[in-house]
Amino acid sequence: MYDSLLETPTGRFLYERICDPEIIRRMTELSDQELPAVTALTDPLPANLPNRFKRLAGYLVKRVLLLHGYAQVPGRRGRVSAPSLFKRGACYRRISHIHS
Repeated sequence: MYDSLLETPTGRFLYERICDPEIIRRMTELSDQELPAVTALTDPLPANLPNRFKRLAGYLVKRVLLLHGYAQVPGRRGRVSAPSLFKRGACYRRISHIHS
C-alpha cells in the first residue's frame, strides 16, 4: 500500500526526514517520556500534507522505531502540541517495557 507513495517525491522526502538520526533521537526521547513520537516531525514537514502522506509518516515512524527497539503501546495515543500537522499520535515504549 505504501510502496507507491514512497516512490513519489513527497514520500521520499518523508522517508529521508524520518530516517534522519536527529529525528530518530528526538522520537526515542519523546517515547521515553511517553509522548507521541510524531511530535518530533513538527518543523520538517510541508504544511498542506495530504492525509495519505500523514498515514505514510505514521507507518514510517512505527517501522523506524521498531528497528530501534520501540513498539507501539496498544490503545495509547496522545495529543500532539502545535505547530504540528498531527492532532494525535501513537505512543511507543522500549520493547522490554511493553508488558509492564
